[in-house]
Amino acid sequence: MPDEELRIAGKKMAENAYYPWSLGSVARALFFFGQAQKEEDRRALSAIASYYSLFHLTQFLIFACPQHQSHALKKKIRKGVENGGDPSPEISHTAALGFLNAGVSKGLSPGLPAAVEKAQGLRVFTNYGPRVYWKGDNHIYVDTCAHSPTELSRLRAELPSLFRSAVEWACDNGEDGGVWVPQAIEQSQSFFVGRDRWYGGWCTEAEASSAESLRASLAEEARGHAFGTAKT
Repeated sequence: MPDEELRIAGKKMAENAYYPWSLGSVARALFFFGQAQKEEDRRALSAIASYYSLFHLTQFLIFACPQHQSHALKKKIRKGVENGGDPSPEISHTAALGFLNAGVSKGLSPGLPAAVEKAQGLRVFTNYGPRVYWKGDNHIYVDTCAHSPTELSRLRAELPSLFRSAVEWACDNGEDGGVWVPQAIEQSQSFFVGRDRWYGGWCTEAEASSAESLRASLAEEARGHAFGTAKT
């Protein structure tokens, strides 16, 4: 069986079978976006959420544009599908960044992988800082200056435009002419609005509202782009 084939229970799946995971990924990206935007007074949490919003946005691109998956990435995804049904945990942070860097040669904005690297640095700094180093000279060094809150503010301000450029690229590179991209973004609304929304117990009303606001604008832009009205 070729490594690039996606199979469940031995049956080959169509490429658009990635759709459920693109839907889940864009919902997670929006969820963390909402948290990043509304945690302004708690900068460490905002830094972590900013990174994960971009990480899951990258997973959305991976599932929405499977023709750009590398051979190694296809193998990881197939392993996840066949072993448990969910390939998302098989996609490492390194593999996600590798997908973005490869995508630059295919028209993806280089600003997206650059922002992911910046966000990852901020996440590591806030998760594990202050870093304490022993240099072997009987001196201990405490690093509290590797990053600043100003960097986070700039990153948070860039997030909406990063989402928009990613969605536009997905529309241009997605399966079936990108028509599944607006569908996934539209369907993810159920995660944020309504009495029984899934994220109801995991985020505040303000965070859900922020996520839904971006989702609605992305859905409108994606519809126009995928169906041609944005290209005229």
